[in-house]
Amino acid sequence: MTSLEGLLAALSEENLARSVAIPHDEARMAYDGIRSAIVRDFSDFCRIIGDYCAYHFARCVGGRLNQIDATALAKEIVSTHYRQRHRGNIVSAFHDARLGMQNGIRGILDIIADGLKAEALERFTREVFDHFVPPDNWNEQYEIVKGFILRCGVDMSPRITVADTHKYARDYEELIRTYCSTLRQQSAVFRRI
Repeated sequence: MTSLEGLLAALSEENLARSVAIPHDEARMAYDGIRSAIVRDFSDFCRIIGDYCAYHFARCVGGRLNQIDATALAKEIVSTHYRQRHRGNIVSAFHDARLGMQNGIRGILDIIADGLKAEALERFTREVFDHFVPPDNWNEQYEIVKGFILRCGVDMSPRITVADTHKYARDYEELIRTYCSTLRQQSAVFRRI
């Protein structure tokens, strides 16, 4: 198996589902730390999202987040989502959780799960690239990245073309972000159902 074939196999939808998506989805489904779709106040909201984030992180990433870090990470994920999708912020998310809108606190926990899953997908993809794209062999780097763009580039972005292979062979961060973003939009494995 060539390095390109290994890279493509490791990034296949089936392998990504098994390695990334399913563990995160199972963690979300198994969480039973809430009893209501609404929260009482902002303190309750912060406690719940912090508890959930710490649980999900420990189960899927490993290690332990203290309450402050877990709450801060959860707020960051939710705030980013609300800025991008609802033109809101953490206060908007709190109001949704308090009033039961957008699936209440359960919807907020789904957002956190999706955010952690998206981060895991990027980390996993970066590790796959680091494993299969040798940093000390320019010709092989170039050929692997070119092959990846030829196979996957059509689905990604019109900005990513074979003509720019030299750029992405040296620094594939933008390529990884674009690939992961496309997967989250197009793959049933990464879309919330």
